[in-house]
Amino acid sequence: MAVGLGLLGLSFTLAGPAAAQEGTRNGESGEAVLERIVGLNLAEVRISDALNRIRQSTGIGLIYSPDLLQTERVISCPCLESSVKEALEMILRGTDLTVSASGTQVRIVPRARGPQGPPAGSIAGIVQSAVDGGPVPNALVQLSDGRGSLTNGNGQFILLNVPPGAYSISITGLGWESKEVNDILVEDGGTTTVEVTLTQRTIPLSELVIAPGTFGILDEVSDLAVQTLTREQIETFPQLGEDVFRSLQRLPGIASGDISTKLHLRGGWDREVLYVLDGMELYEPYHLKEFEGTLGVIDVQAIGAIDLHTGGFPVDYGDRMGGVFDMETRKPPVEGTRTALGLSITNASFMSRGVFAQGRGQWLFSARRGYLDLAFKLTDVDDDISPKYYDVLGKVEYQLGSKHLVSAHLLHAGDHLELDQNALRDAALGELSNGWGNTYGWLTWKAFFSQRVRARTLLSGGRISRSRSGSMEELGRIEGPEAALISEEGSFDFLGLKHEWTVDFTDRLAGRAGVSWKGLQADFDYLHWARNLVADGLGEREGKTDTVQVSLSPSGTETGAFVAARFKPVPWGTGEVGVRYDRHSYTGDSDVSPRVHAVVELGDNTTLRAGWGRYHQSQGMNELEVADGETEFAPSDGATQIALGLEHGLPNGIRARLEVYDRAIDRPRREYLNLWREIVAFPELEGDRIRVDPTEARAKGMEFLLSHDGPVWDWSGSYVLAKTEDRIQGAWVPRFMDQRHAFSLTIGFHPSPSWTLSGAWHIHSGWPYTPQLIQFDTLTVFRGEGENWPLSWKEGFGPLNSERLPPYHRLDLRVTRRFELRRGVLDVYLDLFNAYNQVNLRSWDYELRWIDNRTMFVREPDEELLPILPSLGFRWEF
Repeated sequence: MAVGLGLLGLSFTLAGPAAAQEGTRNGESGEAVLERIVGLNLAEVRISDALNRIRQSTGIGLIYSPDLLQTERVISCPCLESSVKEALEMILRGTDLTVSASGTQVRIVPRARGPQGPPAGSIAGIVQSAVDGGPVPNALVQLSDGRGSLTNGNGQFILLNVPPGAYSISITGLGWESKEVNDILVEDGGTTTVEVTLTQRTIPLSELVIAPGTFGILDEVSDLAVQTLTREQIETFPQLGEDVFRSLQRLPGIASGDISTKLHLRGGWDREVLYVLDGMELYEPYHLKEFEGTLGVIDVQAIGAIDLHTGGFPVDYGDRMGGVFDMETRKPPVEGTRTALGLSITNASFMSRGVFAQGRGQWLFSARRGYLDLAFKLTDVDDDISPKYYDVLGKVEYQLGSKHLVSAHLLHAGDHLELDQNALRDAALGELSNGWGNTYGWLTWKAFFSQRVRARTLLSGGRISRSRSGSMEELGRIEGPEAALISEEGSFDFLGLKHEWTVDFTDRLAGRAGVSWKGLQADFDYLHWARNLVADGLGEREGKTDTVQVSLSPSGTETGAFVAARFKPVPWGTGEVGVRYDRHSYTGDSDVSPRVHAVVELGDNTTLRAGWGRYHQSQGMNELEVADGETEFAPSDGATQIALGLEHGLPNGIRARLEVYDRAIDRPRREYLNLWREIVAFPELEGDRIRVDPTEARAKGMEFLLSHDGPVWDWSGSYVLAKTEDRIQGAWVPRFMDQRHAFSLTIGFHPSPSWTLSGAWHIHSGWPYTPQLIQFDTLTVFRGEGENWPLSWKEGFGPLNSERLPPYHRLDLRVTRRFELRRGVLDVYLDLFNAYNQVNLRSWDYELRWIDNRTMFVREPDEELLPILPSLGFRWEF
C-alpha cells in the first residue's frame, strides 16, 4: 500500500508489513536481514516486480519511493548467491539511493551526504551483455589512473579509495567489444555507480573449444565450453561422500566402481588421466589408495569450474593418453566474504573466500576432515578398519596494476589407515598401518599485456610420501605365525617451472606456445618377506621364504614444449595444428606428438568437432612398481586417437550430443593385476597376482547424451557402446573395466525453490573376470565322521578376463531442503545410495563343499559392492 510519510514530499511504498512486524517481534537485527540469500535469477523484469520477488523470497519488508526508484525501469539481477544487500545494490546502481534495515524492514532512501565523509570515494558497477542483460564475468575494468579490477561471476566490480575527481574507465573482455565510459565523477565518501553493457564480438580463436570429448562442469565455467553439469546439479543430485569425482561418473565414457572414485576414461587406466588444479599437476589426487581411491583430495565447494577432456585434447596438455581433468578454484564475492560449512556421515568441511586490499586481492581457504569409520558401521564393512583423511587448500591472489595478476597456492592432503587383526579377513589375522602425504605449492603470474596477448608463468614444488608396514597370518598361499611381513618408506620430490603464451594475431589467426621443466627425485625403500607352502618330492608341504627388497634413489628431469597455430579460413570453420615434444631423462623417452583439430558450424544449433592426434605417456618416477620387484622404468606408451563429436540443439532447450572415437595403443605398459579383483591389504603378496605384458591395445566406442535444464525439471540420459581390449600372447583380451553397454538416467525435480528431489539410475554390462580352475591331484584321504576329504588340489585360472560378472545396476536418490536463515542459506539433504539394495558383484569366491558324497568346489559371491547406504548431511553458506 502507499503511505504518505511527508519525507521530501514524496509518497513511499510499504511492502510486506506482516513480515516486518514479525521480524520486529523476534528482535532480528538489520544486518542479519541484509545478509539473507536472495536465491533468484531475475532477467529483464521491472524494478517493481524484482523488489516484489525479493520480498517474497526472503520475507523482508521493503519501503521505497516509486518516484525516486523509477519502478518501471527494466533490470536484470543474477542473484542466486547474492545477499539482500548485494541484490539491492545491484538494482540501485545508476541511482543516488542506498539501503538501510531495522528488523526485517528495509528502506531504500537517498544517500546521505555529510561534511565528515572520508577523503575518498569508490566506483561500483556491473558489466552486462547488450543482448540479454546477462553478466559478463572476468572483464577487465581499468580506471584512467592506472588501477583496475576484474568483474566477478555476476559481472560486478568495485574500485575503492578513489580520490575525488573526474575519471574514465575502459572495459575489455575476451569475446566482447571494448568500451569506454567517460566523465565519472567521484565525490568525498560517495559511491558512484556505473552500469555498462558490452556487445559480443567474434570469440577469439584462442578461446574456442575446438577438441571433441570436452565437458564443461559447474556454474562458473566459461560459456565457450559445453555446459554439462551445473553447480546446483552437483550439489543436489545423488552422490556418495560429497565428492565431485563421483558426480562425473554419470557422464558417458567414464567407468568407476562403488568404492573407488578413480576415473577410467573410455576404457583407459586411471593413471592415463592428467589431473590439474589452477595449472598445477596433481600426482596423487585421491584419498585412501588402499581402497582404490575412495575420495578426491579437493572439496567440491572449493572448485569453481572443471574442463573434462575425455580424449582428443590439444597439445597444451602432455604426457597423458586418456584424458584431462582440469579444475579451477572458485572466485571470491565482489566484496565481503562467503563461508560454507558442511557436515555428513563421511566428512566435515569448511570453506571461506573473500577480498582484501580494496578489492585488489582475493583469498580462498578450504579444509576437510573425513571419518569413514562411521560410514562403514552402516554397512557390512568391518568395524576394525579405521581410515582417516584430511585436506587443506589455500589460495591468495593479488592484482598488480591493471595487467598483472599473481597468486600463491598451497594444497596438502594426508591419509592414515589402521587395520587390526580382525579386519583383514576371517582367516587372515594380522595388522596394517599405512600413511600417505601429498603437498603441493605453486606461484602463478598471469600477464594481460593487451586484449590479444597473454602469458602465464608457474613455479611449483611438492612432495609425495608413503609409509606402509604390517604383518599377516594365513592369507591365500601364506600361512603360519607371521607368514608375511612388509615395510615400505618412499618419497617423491619435484620442482618445476612452466611458461605459456597466447596471442590472437588477428580475428582469423591465433597461436599458443609453452615450455616446461621439472627436476625429480625419488626414494624407494621396500622390503617384504613371505613364507610360501610348497610341496617337496614326497608330496609333503613345507615353508619356503620369498623375499623382495628394493632400495633405489632415482633422479632426473622432465622437459616439454608445445606450439599450436589456430586459423579460421571461413566464417563457419576453424582448424588447429599443433605439435608437442616431451623428454624424460630417467626413462630415456623422447616423444613427438602432432595433433590436428577442427570445428565446423553446420548451423545455428549444430556443431561438428573432429580431432586426430598422437599421444605419449612415460612412466612417472613415483609409479615404479617396487612392491613387485621392478627396478627399471618401462618405456613410454604411444597411442593414435581419432574422435568426432556432433552437438545439436533441439526445441524446448534439449541438447543432443554424439561422439565416436577410436584409439590404437602400440606400446602399452606392463600391468600387475590381481585376478580375484578383491580389495586386499597386500595385493603384491596374493596368489592371484600376475604380470601382463600386452603388445598392443585398442579402444573404440560411441557415446550419446541427451539433456535438458529447466526451472522445474532437468534431466539427462546417456548410452555408450564401447570396447577396450589388450592383445596378449596373440589374443585380444578385454580390460578389467571394459563395459560394452552402459546406460545412465538422471532426473531432478524442483517443485519449489526450497525443495529438490533427484534420482540417478545406472546399468552397465558386467565387468570381465578370470575364472578359477580347481583340480584334485591326489587320492589320499582321511576318514572321519563318514566324510572323505582330499588332502591337496591344484588351483589355477582360466583364460584372462574370459567371462563376465552379472550386469551392474543401481538407483540412487536424494532430497534436498533449502532453508533461508537470518544469515545465509542452509541446505539439508538425505541421500540414499543403492536404494533398492541391489547386490552387485566385484568377484567370485570358491568354497570347498561336501555334496552328494563328493568333495566339490562351489562358486559363491565373494566381493560384493556397496549395499544400500543412507547419508544425511547439511551445508550452510553465509
